Amino acid sequence: AKADLALSIDPSDPLAIAANARLLLDTGHHAQALAQAKKAVAVNPNNAFAHQRAAHTALVSANYDDCLYHTDQLLALSPFDPAEHIVRAFQALSYYLKGEFAAARDAYLAINNPKRLNFNQRTLDALILMKLDLMAEARASIAEIKAEFPLLSISIIARGNQNYAPDFFNPILEGLRELG
Repeated sequence: AKADLALSIDPSDPLAIAANARLLLDTGHHAQALAQAKKAVAVNPNNAFAHQRAAHTALVSANYDDCLYHTDQLLALSPFDPAEHIVRAFQALSYYLKGEFAAARDAYLAINNPKRLNFNQRTLDALILMKLDLMAEARASIAEIKAEFPLLSISIIARGNQNYAPDFFNPILEGLRELG
């Protein structure tokens, strides 16, 4: 309702368009959400938030090349973005889901503030390490995650997000089972 109100006030405002894209994404309308996110960027290609919304929407919509394009644009527009760790995680996940595991690891290692990494981002690193056949490092990473996050919360987080981004969360659950 608030996004509709913002759009009715100024249908050319990229932030209102991006907000509408998020609502469409959250309600499962991925194609419409991606179109709205791209429209927000088209209205103002220098708006970092519009690129962030387009990157996130593209990632959840399985348009990984689009996600990578928008994350590159976002980082160029806002190199000191406080959410840089999330943007780099979008990149790492896009590369991971494309099967480009070395590029995924490079994107993950480019994160400037590793202290801000959450469960999803840390688990992504463990999965990347597995795909690169660095099993000792993957197991060590999982051990650190388990020490920091109770196993019950890991399972709840992954299962709760399965419908939102199954391409990501289903491998997390499989990876956790494989690594024990």
